[in-house]
Amino acid sequence: MYIAALVGLLSMGLALLIGNLALRGHKDPSSQDADESEGASPRVKSGNSSWNSIGERRMWVRRSGSCVAVYVVDVNGQGKPIEGRVNDSSPTGLGLLMPYGFGAGTRLRVRPSSSGVMTSWIDVAVRNSRKQGSEWHLGCQFLRTPSYDVVLTFA
Repeated sequence: MYIAALVGLLSMGLALLIGNLALRGHKDPSSQDADESEGASPRVKSGNSSWNSIGERRMWVRRSGSCVAVYVVDVNGQGKPIEGRVNDSSPTGLGLLMPYGFGAGTRLRVRPSSSGVMTSWIDVAVRNSRKQGSEWHLGCQFLRTPSYDVVLTFA
């Protein structure tokens, strides 16, 4: 009876160890991509999702692939909407490609440009902003977690 329990515990421990190693996303250093050799952070791609394998702090995997056109305005909804694109999305935020950058902490409102005027704006806060070619990549966090169907409108 004790032997069966011991075998079960050892099997569970081995399964947890293997799962933990697999989820860490370890890569062979000899198989670096061209991006990695230029100093960019290494990326592991799986299907339609990607995440950094080294130093990742996100709780959710970002979905990338489709570039959904969006309108962006300041948090008060004033001014002419700026056109941008969603580069990646997760349940907690969006990666936006914009014609110019915004400082960290800036609060904005976003909505898909294909949605009607009755569609609610989603409030986000800019967490980071970096120049990427001729565009700016904004890492934005939702101020209030939207429902899953709303997040899917940005994916």
